[in-house]
Amino acid sequence: MPYEVWRKKRLSRTHDVDPVKNTKAERERFRRGWAAMCKKANDLYLDGIENGRDRRVYMVIYDVRKSRQGKGKYTSFNSHPRESWVPSQDEVDEHYPITKKVTPADFGNNLAGKPGAGRLQSLSKGRQRLFKISKPPLWTYS
Repeated sequence: MPYEVWRKKRLSRTHDVDPVKNTKAERERFRRGWAAMCKKANDLYLDGIENGRDRRVYMVIYDVRKSRQGKGKYTSFNSHPRESWVPSQDEVDEHYPITKKVTPADFGNNLAGKPGAGRLQSLSKGRQRLFKISKPPLWTYS
């Protein structure tokens, strides 16, 4: 859950009014998050090879701009790019054993499907202190 702590901290800060800086920051967060996800997916694939399993990992993100003008952007990771192995949704649904489906709600984040809800929720609480400095002891002179 460290991500949630940093996310709340970032959203509670006063935002820059410069839209260029905000756009750059959002792009950089996406780039770093995407790189981390690809590394984890590749580690999962390599772990399968070390254990003698044939793991195939495919991941895709469809990113739509806030203005929703124009087209979205697909970004994908494929552990076997030279093979056409990616199954269709129907094949996944009909597969046995039953496919485990995971949604954002499974991770306990209550912001799923509510754009901007996290920001409003964190700002409504006000600033939270991350730590408390205790009062120093009072010395009495006798």
